[in-house]
Amino acid sequence: MALGEPIKIGHHSEHRHRALIERNHNRMHNAVALSKKAESHESKAEYWAKKANDINLSMPESLEYYEYKLIAAVEKHEGLKNGTIPRSHSFSLTYAKKERNEIEDKIRLAKKLWA
Repeated sequence: MALGEPIKIGHHSEHRHRALIERNHNRMHNAVALSKKAESHESKAEYWAKKANDINLSMPESLEYYEYKLIAAVEKHEGLKNGTIPRSHSFSLTYAKKERNEIEDKIRLAKKLWA
């Protein structure tokens, strides 16, 4: 049920009434479109906020970063190996070795790119 007075066909106010309905329809359409655009921008802003502190191989500072990460990975791997760090599960040592190898690979690639 529509609230308000119906359009009076042939009345002098018909054109103004139809224009009002069209104008309000366009305004609502624009409001929905801008709302969707705002959600899109918020989503992009959240994504880039999460990425703000990420360092990857496309950045020159990645060499320094991965060298630092390698020190921590080596210490963890050696600690798990010699028993100073307790193993949380049976694959802890395997995962630590894998992480160490991946970081060493990234360092080799970063050196090719940036050194």
